[in-house]
Amino acid sequence: MLVLDVAVAAAAAELLALVPDPPSPPKRSHQLAESRSDRLARWRFDTMVAATALVNRMPLMHNNPEDFEALRTVIEIGPERLGGLGPLELYRCTWLATMRARR
Repeated sequence: MLVLDVAVAAAAAELLALVPDPPSPPKRSHQLAESRSDRLARWRFDTMVAATALVNRMPLMHNNPEDFEALRTVIEIGPERLGGLGPLELYRCTWLATMRARR
């Protein structure tokens, strides 16, 4: 189990400073668009997930790694902003299934 400690919180805060607005469009459910506050909350949680992966030097497995591409890009452009953390390794969950099938 990984915890949200000071290092993760600091990395998440820096990522949010670099990319404050969600890069993905609002999600739709039954023709209702996600509210701005819900979209921001989802983006903040995604940023904390990315920061946890960075601090713990772990790859990030996600169904929608595209949601994290903006973060990966800013980390690659300015790695010094995060004290040498990075790069952010992104993998789609189906990649794991593909790797298992190859065994």
